[in-house]
Amino acid sequence: MQVALAALLLASFGCRKEQFEQLSPTVEPTESFRQIEAPADFSWNTARTVQVQFTGRLADPRRLTLKISGEDGAVLYRKLQAAGEDAVLSVEVPAFTRQLTVQYGSFLQTYPATGNGVSVKLN
Repeated sequence: MQVALAALLLASFGCRKEQFEQLSPTVEPTESFRQIEAPADFSWNTARTVQVQFTGRLADPRRLTLKISGEDGAVLYRKLQAAGEDAVLSVEVPAFTRQLTVQYGSFLQTYPATGNGVSVKLN
């Protein structure tokens, strides 16, 4: 009985090793960067530019700080902006950024940043 149990355990561990080897990727050492291959749609960029279209309020005399932050709360852009003026801003964001938070005085809004542009309207 003990021999049969030992044989069963040995056989099950042997199968797991084969399954693990089948799932493990093979890694071959390279001698130069030219041997490294990446998929055609792979991007080496670590940052991207998002256009932020700021639309102000007419006849609003205030000048406040416009602050744009990433998902982690890091400030990506800061500018003193007149509330009555429109602006188009080019903001460099980390490539993984999916949301931007815009703060202008008491105005606080989060926008998806999956495309190349964000439209902010104070009205």
